[in-house]
Amino acid sequence: MTFAIIEHFKNDKVPEMPWSSKHADLGIFTWNFNKFSDPKIISISQLCSLFALADVPLRGQGCAWVTISLDHLTQEPNTLNLDLDEE
Repeated sequence: MTFAIIEHFKNDKVPEMPWSSKHADLGIFTWNFNKFSDPKIISISQLCSLFALADVPLRGQGCAWVTISLDHLTQEPNTLNLDLDEE
């Protein structure tokens, strides 16, 4: 079994944005800068979107990976189910 360790973005007290009423249609969500949930282990099969993977150098610490969503064909869900333990 292959797994991934993830940390969801947080969106506590984020101001309303002009696109907020259409965020599901646009696939644009607003999150707190550099704020994450506790790490969670999930099955790699739960990662189901297309994304790009980029290397980003970190001064004195090697590099990190950054993923960028490329799914422009399907609509984002109306609600985000961030508790994926049951799947």
